[in-house]
Amino acid sequence: MWMSSEDARSDFVLAAAALIFGSMLTAFLTTLPIYPGGLFGLLLVPVWITLLMTTWSRFLAKNRGQGLEGHGLGADRSGLTDGLLLVLPIVVTGYAQGFSPLGVTGALLGTLGPGEGPTVASFAALTFLFKLLVFVASLLGTVLLYGLLVTRSRDAFREVDMPLLEALRSYGLGALGLGTVMGLLLSLGGGGPRALHVLLNSGALLLTILITDRMVASSDRTSRATILAPAITVLVAFVLASGGLFGGGLPNGLYRGGTAAATMVVFATLLQTRRGAWAVVPLVAATLWAPTCGVLPVAYLLTTTGGC
Repeated sequence: MWMSSEDARSDFVLAAAALIFGSMLTAFLTTLPIYPGGLFGLLLVPVWITLLMTTWSRFLAKNRGQGLEGHGLGADRSGLTDGLLLVLPIVVTGYAQGFSPLGVTGALLGTLGPGEGPTVASFAALTFLFKLLVFVASLLGTVLLYGLLVTRSRDAFREVDMPLLEALRSYGLGALGLGTVMGLLLSLGGGGPRALHVLLNSGALLLTILITDRMVASSDRTSRATILAPAITVLVAFVLASGGLFGGGLPNGLYRGGTAAATMVVFATLLQTRRGAWAVVPLVAATLWAPTCGVLPVAYLLTTTGGC
């Protein structure tokens, strides 16, 4: 379906606003005296994620008469199989980091296991159910909202195209370099991430980029904005969620945001190949499951459940 650049830009801005300002909105609402606490307040977390990401992105797509193709998922689902290989480095790294402090069971459960995110009183079953709801809501919301950002940036900012491989390598490695450098700098101070974890996370994402590189045909082309606009949006969202330029959390925001932007480059690249578009589903699932840092933890932006 053809879309004018004006309509695409409008949708892109509206979708980006939900991501960038969603955490601010929910943070403000939780400070209101009437906001419920306890178990009911926790159960509102997946509701907010669903409304701000899934419901809003589907509304924007349906408003243009689009189904899944509005999120870049109009192709067949053969890419799901390729996605299992793609996420292997992320899964292995997440398991390795979670094995020591959490044991075998905790490592296998990833962010769904004990020690990751808030708990519901002392009831393990309720805690697991809550985390599972957040995981499912975040998975669906990320795939749909980020997919909409990619498809709309493709139509909104038309310009001279470039090889898709060049975009993946240049922008993906550049964003990863930013996240790695900031993470290592933070590790030098107290309370920051451990240098070993930063290197492991960056190494896993580097391998993911290299595997994605093999999934892209040399003839595939894209525009600079199709890859850069969603990645920059993600970076800005993390910077603002960490306190912005003047809130004292800029280094942490650049660390998480740079790594997340690199993953967003992989996400956008996969959608542009079409044949590998559905590989983004395992990609997002793995980055939400693994207790690694910066790789699209949507829950980090809207709640306190994202971790590293």
